[in-house]
Amino acid sequence: MAAWMKWSQRLCYLMSQGVHRCDVAILYPVAPSQAGLEGGTAVKTAFGLGDHLFNSGLDFDFMDEESLARARVEGKELRVAGESYRVLVLPAMKAVHYSTLLKAAEFKRVGGVVIALGALPEASDRAGRDDPQLAALVAEAFPAPLASAEQVSALVGEAFPRDFSGPGRVNHRRVGPRDVYLVCGAPKGAECSFRAVGKVELWDPWDGSVKPLPVLEQTPERTRLRMPLDAEEAQLLVFSPGKPAPATEPTPPNITNLDGEWEFELKPVLDNRWGDFRWPPASTLIGAEARQFRYADETAPNPGWEKASLDDSGWQTTTASFGPKFWQLGPLPEAADSKELEARLAAWEQVDPAVPVELGGRKLLWQPLSFSWRWGVEGDPGHQGYHGLKEQVSDDFIALGKLKFTATSSTYEKEPGGSRYYLWTSALSPANARARVLVGGNPPAALWLNHARLSPAGGAVEVHAGSNPLLLRYDRVGRGHVVLAAGTNDIPPAKPGALAMRWHNRPEILPYDTRSQSAEPAGWYRFNAPPGLRAMTVAAQRKMRAWANGEELTVAGSEAPGQWRITLPKPPITSVPVALRLEQPRGDYAGAALPEPIALECEHGQLAPGDWSRIDGLTSYSGGAWYRRNINLSADEAAGEVILDLGKVVASAEVRVNGQPAGIRVAGPWRFDLTGRIKPGQNRLEVLVYNTLANHYTTIPTRYRGSTTSGLLGPVRIETRSLPAH
Repeated sequence: MAAWMKWSQRLCYLMSQGVHRCDVAILYPVAPSQAGLEGGTAVKTAFGLGDHLFNSGLDFDFMDEESLARARVEGKELRVAGESYRVLVLPAMKAVHYSTLLKAAEFKRVGGVVIALGALPEASDRAGRDDPQLAALVAEAFPAPLASAEQVSALVGEAFPRDFSGPGRVNHRRVGPRDVYLVCGAPKGAECSFRAVGKVELWDPWDGSVKPLPVLEQTPERTRLRMPLDAEEAQLLVFSPGKPAPATEPTPPNITNLDGEWEFELKPVLDNRWGDFRWPPASTLIGAEARQFRYADETAPNPGWEKASLDDSGWQTTTASFGPKFWQLGPLPEAADSKELEARLAAWEQVDPAVPVELGGRKLLWQPLSFSWRWGVEGDPGHQGYHGLKEQVSDDFIALGKLKFTATSSTYEKEPGGSRYYLWTSALSPANARARVLVGGNPPAALWLNHARLSPAGGAVEVHAGSNPLLLRYDRVGRGHVVLAAGTNDIPPAKPGALAMRWHNRPEILPYDTRSQSAEPAGWYRFNAPPGLRAMTVAAQRKMRAWANGEELTVAGSEAPGQWRITLPKPPITSVPVALRLEQPRGDYAGAALPEPIALECEHGQLAPGDWSRIDGLTSYSGGAWYRRNINLSADEAAGEVILDLGKVVASAEVRVNGQPAGIRVAGPWRFDLTGRIKPGQNRLEVLVYNTLANHYTTIPTRYRGSTTSGLLGPVRIETRSLPAH
């Protein structure tokens, strides 16, 4: 940020010096709005013309009518406030001040270019409409209106040589004896022509350096040259009194590709002492974490899923804190005769998702309906402002239908299959007790608990110790909740800042269990760790086992605090697969058995250039990483020009050579001039790359995320060439 602010400071300072130089003045159309004569059309025309001219390489100013009234006509120019113009454009102005027409006609008489775009003036403040004097001035100044912005730029190009010719957009200022051109969007090597002469220099706002720029041709009025930088860079070309350097054909560089493995070390930066990134606050930096996993329920003892060679590509993906809480059947047609089906479902003690349900000759399969008791519905936490959540997660965790996002919220629309759904689960109670069924939002059309049909509006019920089968039928799409709560106390809203549903961490809420008949449920979780993994911290309520690259690790901790520490005896240099087997609390399956991300501690490792977010343990990592390697250059190479080209980077790069700073970039092209910083023989090259918060936001309850691509993507190479003799 400091480097970018310095770049901005230098550029803004320079481009606010002297006076603006451009040929075209567009009259800002206030009068049509004042007169009620299609003012909106005039404004739209003015800004459309401005966009077209600017993108066509024609610089311009908007001019107000008072400035035009006091402007002087000298030679073939309008001059005011130190600026001068060769073209005056009235954009679709059916109403004007009379002084405007007087000045336009005067300018036209001396050979100035006066253009009406889209419409001719019809009225003025002198005598309104039907004014013969106005009509005479209009006829003198404007033979006919032009129909398009393209015609305007073509006419300007025919009237006189353009100030700038070539691809890109330009801003020109005259600062003392210098002409300063800021060119954007012109590709490297493109030939451009400028209405300026003298010696030409390239000024670099990143570091304040100045380099002479050779020219292809220079006449007494113009200079032609090749653009030195890529289209993504702001190119600052300065013409000063003196003789230009002639252009020479550049010597092709010698190229050394820096592919293969680099030394790799993470540099976490998310300081969470104020809770900016996670609640509650903690005096720690949030580093690499595993938040999403490839997951499978254990169906047989010792399945061998710890093996490094296991193909787990067919496993489902699960996110920490989220897990299945219902089995869902549907959508079904509303008119389907389902009485017999309901009788069967209400009598069930357990759903077997592998066995289809028959209805009207169709075979239907159950699907899991997952959510988090903390974060709610994954991907749709509820109402959001234009910049994210407003400190609240929706308490409605049953979302049925086709999701459609609105500006700040979401709706659920009817799916092609219908709008009837059945949800089955089991509510777990530690003892026989009196409980309440709490219903909100989109209510169920019917409800069965312990095989008995109850009021879908909820109310007091009796539950027994253990499993209490619950069946819900919904006849319309939408979002709502059904919660079983022991006791009679109200459930208060979540505390401010908690960012959780009100049901989170409430002991009176009975958990939902989709596998109530499983004697000892367990699940397997796999992910690829970052290079240099040395330890993991896992939050889990039951015992666990862990493997890295197929080797079992020692797990330290206990079930009481639910914290487990896993240390690797020898940190692997590269990324390796990690497997965890968790004994799962009742109802907490898949990601729900891991209420928090797994914290990963890493040291030095190795990684080739590429997207680091493709490594599971770095997908959600927002921070920095050092890439380091040694490079060897001959004495001749070190004595010449040396350029480091990083290829592509997301999202910033800081380079050091032999321990000394060599530059910072926050945008492409990612090229660094190392000339004079390199010594013959071995040199230490270090690149510090930071990505963005998009990665941290991958599992944060928000719709405002972004691209997770991260790191030194490459290809990286060193370019060397001999310096010209002086």
